Amino acid sequence: MKPMNWVPGLALLCLLAVGPAVFGETIPVDLGLTSPPNPMNHLEMTVTAGYGAIQRSDSDTTDASGNILSRLGIDFDPVTHQVQSVDEVEFTGGLVSFTDMSFVLDFSFFGWIEATGSGIGATLDTPYPPGTVAGGDFDTAEHLVVLNQGSFVASGTGLVGGVLDPNPTVIDLSTSPVEATTSATGQLQASLASIHDSLATYDVVLTLPVNFDEAVMDDGTVSVRVAATGTFEAAGQFTRALPPPVRIWDGLGEGDWGQTDGGGFSRWLDENHDHATDIPGAATDAVVQADTVLVAADREARSLNVISGGVEIASGRNLTVGNDVTFAAGTALTLGPASQLSVGGSGTFDAVVAADGSMIDGSADICRMVSFPAGPGTLHVEGLLRMLPGAEFACRVDAASADLITADDVLLRSGSKLTVQATEGLASVGEASRTVMQLTSGSTILGVFTDVPDAGDHLGHGVFFEDVTTSAASVTLGLFQAADGDANGDRRVNGVDIQAILSANKFGADVDTDWPEGDFTGDGRCNGLDIQAILATNLFGLGEYAAMEPGVLGDGTVDLVVDSEGITIDTNGLTINGYVLISAAGIFTGKPARNLGFFKEDTDTRISGNFSALINGQHLLGDVIGNEFSQVDLMKDLTFTYTIQGAAGVHEGNLIIPEPSTLAMLIGGMFGLWACRRRRGRQAAA
Repeated sequence: MKPMNWVPGLALLCLLAVGPAVFGETIPVDLGLTSPPNPMNHLEMTVTAGYGAIQRSDSDTTDASGNILSRLGIDFDPVTHQVQSVDEVEFTGGLVSFTDMSFVLDFSFFGWIEATGSGIGATLDTPYPPGTVAGGDFDTAEHLVVLNQGSFVASGTGLVGGVLDPNPTVIDLSTSPVEATTSATGQLQASLASIHDSLATYDVVLTLPVNFDEAVMDDGTVSVRVAATGTFEAAGQFTRALPPPVRIWDGLGEGDWGQTDGGGFSRWLDENHDHATDIPGAATDAVVQADTVLVAADREARSLNVISGGVEIASGRNLTVGNDVTFAAGTALTLGPASQLSVGGSGTFDAVVAADGSMIDGSADICRMVSFPAGPGTLHVEGLLRMLPGAEFACRVDAASADLITADDVLLRSGSKLTVQATEGLASVGEASRTVMQLTSGSTILGVFTDVPDAGDHLGHGVFFEDVTTSAASVTLGLFQAADGDANGDRRVNGVDIQAILSANKFGADVDTDWPEGDFTGDGRCNGLDIQAILATNLFGLGEYAAMEPGVLGDGTVDLVVDSEGITIDTNGLTINGYVLISAAGIFTGKPARNLGFFKEDTDTRISGNFSALINGQHLLGDVIGNEFSQVDLMKDLTFTYTIQGAAGVHEGNLIIPEPSTLAMLIGGMFGLWACRRRRGRQAAA
């Protein structure tokens, strides 16, 4: 016959359970079982055995002592530091000991059985931590008791003794530990006992009623049940260093970190949401919400959590944070020139708006964007820079430089993005490179930007994207500056570009225009000046120009003459292929101009003729000046420029202007003549 298994019944008596954490703090607690004669931890145990129709029972008591090691998940009130709830528990060890027990079951002439348990000890464990506590109650079934000390001995006589095999039966728990669970509802209470300085002491009490009746053996001949009643109680204390004070920005508008009112109160709220008399310092957690807080002087904080709004560090100022810095989605860190944020823990940023010479001293995880809106500058990261998936480096390039991020280490995660904008044309036509990321240590850049511009994308001002190269220590842009007239950046000025300009249909219109649509002068419009700029390059139809040198300016000067017939262009022996005449006062309100060329303008402020028309000698534009402008000083009002066939450059011509009386006669027929001549020598090369 099988031996009787006394272990599960005794194991069930030992199982005490508790519960854990909401998402507060995890606290280790040593719970000691209270000592008899306290009615707690005193267990009445009854063993009932049946042999056929005969049943016998015997009872004994056992006292439990020792301790239970646990980890409790507790949520604390941030203001009063009272326990709000105990939400989780995990048992991690300890030792619960039981006094010896003895049971004698007398079956008369059938014999008897005696069972003893001596030196019994157990530890508690949570197999799948943590267990749950709700409202102070917990289910002991989530936890486990492991009997691992002492022994059980069962012996018998007569027929019932024959049930034991061997007889006596000895179970050594140190070599054959036994695990068991039971189901009951216990209670766990934690409360604040005292606060002294910055240390709080808490009391914890665990109670577990025991009331069970369980069959531990029934082989058809012999049956055994174990029943027990009683209550276990364990108590303990723990101490907790109170968290540092929290200061929360009042959300009543933007202001300075150190701003105070006439009563000495700051813009920061304390834990009771009242205005505090101090500001965040090295031992204070700072929380910013709703507004942008300006750091106009060197400041400190223990931690910084920006929930909404942002933080701006003024030029040359430092903000030192001893622990973590967290900027939530939609917030921004704005760094002035030569400003610095020092991060003692981890740094998580949604957007960093940087300026030249700014620094983040510590690690920086970028979630959304790094940008330099004030123009090309350098951001230094003295630590690991991680561009997370979706994070964008919005890089700007100008004539001679580009935005640059330097870092000790760089990790470019898949999905990170590089965008490029040219704020002005490059210093010279042709290929150029710009380094936009540089390691300052001997490490290696890990990863690449996976979202970059396409080759041939126009970045602004005639700058076209070619490629991006990521080496061990740097990220470098390949760029190309197109010549005036090369609307598509293919290194040729030809009919394809003219077709693009015509297709845009913006020539002479007062609408925003970009380089691919014909704005080569950067004024946001396509007009005669842009066509003149094309002619000034002397590159039209000559094939690829990237390696060509600019042309040499031609000699000679073209005159613009005002006489009785109106305005005449006199080339003085030169051959020109375009001209632009500008009036600051808008005096061209007379007759329509006799313009030449494919691109022509005739407005109150500009007359131009460019492309596919050559002038050699004199060409009369006509009586284009309105009579109402007889008193205008033409020497100050008019500007006349032209381009020479076969030569690069834009040239400024001579203005042959009559005296005021002559102008009046020419325009209104009232006064005499006199003439003067002014020579302007400016020439602009492409």
